[in-house]
Amino acid sequence: MPDPRQAPHWEHYAVGDTAVFILVDIISKDDDRLAAKLLVDMLPPAYRKEWKTNGVYAYFNYVSELNNRKELRQWWKNWLKNHKVK
Repeated sequence: MPDPRQAPHWEHYAVGDTAVFILVDIISKDDDRLAAKLLVDMLPPAYRKEWKTNGVYAYFNYVSELNNRKELRQWWKNWLKNHKVK
């Protein structure tokens, strides 16, 4: 899927990336602090640290490996279950 964002495009953008950003948008309900917290919380510690300097590109660096996309999908399943979101 082509990266639909206006910012610099990411070569390996996938439909799942759009899904993540839509989930964050729906859950945060226009609360920018909550949106930022969700985006950082879903990342492993090394990428959370990277987020401080590279922002959203830390996310893209993380998901550049297929196995990490699977881990992220599981993180979201757990988060939704624990927060009673169906």
